[in-house]
Amino acid sequence: MINFITRHKYSFGLLLLSIVAFGGTLIYAPIYDYMDEFFPNRHFIINGLHNGTLPLWLPYNCLGTPIFADPQSNFFYLPIWFLSLFGDYVPVMWGVGVIFNGFMAGAGFFVFTRCFVKNDLTAFVMGACYLMSGFFIGNMQHLPWIIGGVWLPWLLKNFIDLMKSPTPKKAILTAIFAALLFTGGYPGLPFILIYLLLIIMIYYIIVQLKNQNWKYFKQIVPLLLLCGSLCLILTLPELIGLWEIQHYITRGSALNYADASACTLTVQSLISLFYPLIACSEPNFTMTDISMGSIYIGLLTLFFAATGITKAKDGIFKVLLYWGLFCFLLSFGNLLPLHRWVFEWMPMMNFIRMPPLFRIFAIIALLLLAAKGLDEVIGDFSKYRKSLIIFVLSCMTACLIIAIICLIVKNPFTQKLLFCAVMQLLFFGLMWIGLGWKKVSWRLSFIVAMWLLEMAVNAALCLRHTGFDRNYTNRQFAALLARQPKNYPIPQRVTSAIEMVHEADWGHCWLNLGQLAKEVEFYGCNPMQLTSHRVLRAPYIENQKEILLPAVAFFPKSVIYTENPILFSLDTAYTHNPEEAAVYSNSDSATLTISRFDPTHITMYTRAACARPLVICQNYYPGWKARTKEGKLLKIDILNHSLISINVPKGETHIELFFERPDIIIALWFSFAAWFGILLFFIIHSLLNRQKKRLHFKTGTAFGKKL
Repeated sequence: MINFITRHKYSFGLLLLSIVAFGGTLIYAPIYDYMDEFFPNRHFIINGLHNGTLPLWLPYNCLGTPIFADPQSNFFYLPIWFLSLFGDYVPVMWGVGVIFNGFMAGAGFFVFTRCFVKNDLTAFVMGACYLMSGFFIGNMQHLPWIIGGVWLPWLLKNFIDLMKSPTPKKAILTAIFAALLFTGGYPGLPFILIYLLLIIMIYYIIVQLKNQNWKYFKQIVPLLLLCGSLCLILTLPELIGLWEIQHYITRGSALNYADASACTLTVQSLISLFYPLIACSEPNFTMTDISMGSIYIGLLTLFFAATGITKAKDGIFKVLLYWGLFCFLLSFGNLLPLHRWVFEWMPMMNFIRMPPLFRIFAIIALLLLAAKGLDEVIGDFSKYRKSLIIFVLSCMTACLIIAIICLIVKNPFTQKLLFCAVMQLLFFGLMWIGLGWKKVSWRLSFIVAMWLLEMAVNAALCLRHTGFDRNYTNRQFAALLARQPKNYPIPQRVTSAIEMVHEADWGHCWLNLGQLAKEVEFYGCNPMQLTSHRVLRAPYIENQKEILLPAVAFFPKSVIYTENPILFSLDTAYTHNPEEAAVYSNSDSATLTISRFDPTHITMYTRAACARPLVICQNYYPGWKARTKEGKLLKIDILNHSLISINVPKGETHIELFFERPDIIIALWFSFAAWFGILLFFIIHSLLNRQKKRLHFKTGTAFGKKL
């Protein structure tokens, strides 16, 4: 056991740091977008998969949405399907996921850094700095951003390896990490990444052309085709959903510049390089969102980044540095003219809503520079000892001056700044003491320990503002969820989160409660809203009213023809088709009984004195069909601009309304087959490698005896 830990000490170290930095998420419930959007989505998806249902349709949010096509739902993200094997998505699982993401991010940057440095300790430190950087700490509530950051270094590492020395294994690994990033990450990140991958590809093509290595092109072209084809198959269901949904949602087209630059990195937020707690808790000072203003990588990291500038001689290394600088400038959005130029002239860049997304590439570039610097210092510590002492003493002096000023000028902001300055003074004081030790290995180990401990402490402090709620625990959240329906009860009404909060103690949850309580909400916290639903809500927004109905399906007494959306009720619906407008005088004789209501099936029993429309409080989307018990398909119309209407025949009818997408199912099977094929490939590859090693060992032993 000790030998195993020793062999994998850096992996255990990254896991330990992830637990120390993010351990609070195991105790406290998430906040903001994670609580309002990502937790309910995951809870719904995993609950459905765990219970043997493929929940392609989410009936509870915004009168129903195609969750499989929501680019931020992570519906086709493989780890979610793996989690469904272990039961429902309970609150503590979000903390486990955060720690897992932190560890995988650090491990990915570790292997990525190893491409450019000699020392494993250097790669370990940079991996730790990456997982505790301001991008991960600030954006903890934005799950797709975090997932994208997790798989980004894995993808870059394997793609560079593939372009440098092409092999089928590297092509497959590149496709795997590209698929994980695309299905789990923020949809804007691949748009940025495509440009970087093209630049890397062009760089290696130019190098090989200069060397006249024509054999290289015979190798790389088929492997790139393999990589691209495999990535296409792995992401096929996601691609189908995204391609289709763009025609039905409010965010399906390019953004206007005002929306794309509404939140940016600011000059004031650069304080996060020194005091990340200020950037993550003082939006009035930084003038930006607390999740977007941190680029913290550790104060001591800046020293090594400066040291590494003169060591950046490798071509691909320079490509990554220049790209990082370019993205750093883009992070400032409309504060610099570069962002507007990129927005208007570079394809796909006008789909990215938040410029601070670019800062992850700036963080990567800074950490790679720091890796070069640290590697150089480890190789010849005595050469840089004096410079390091000067830097540490300068930081201590600056912290002391800031602390004195804060003691004189007393207000809530300066008191927080005082705390940050004193904490930094303590850590740098310990580093200065460590620099005086005689044994070089002890000095370095102690400095690294203080360096990473200071980052972990800052991460834990910042997460109290950007990640979890100190007043609401996972245990309380779990108790709340335990009181909610386990299966799929039949909703009796169309309601809102506000109404549900008033009716029951929902703790700190206040949005998208319908997904947890399994009630149909007329509105929800969801960036992906169907355009038709937005039009349906328009008159309610104008009149400041809510859609509150005592039934999720009803027979209207009359259907009014109108070209403009109007308020509707159980008595009245409206249509765009004059031929569908009608009054039903014998409406009281129509009855409806719902016997089943789950994500993709609604079963009803109707009795009507005449043929008439039945309105279902679910938005229409391609895939909805209706049939009788005998298998006869019924016509579906759209009433109230967006809601499903079934033309129910006279008499007694058993109706099944179901959401069916065979194209998605087929694409999903292709994706699963590809994942299984990849698993089989690596099993066979591993067995063959073991056999080769054994054969090589036996041959070597026999040869030694002959000698």
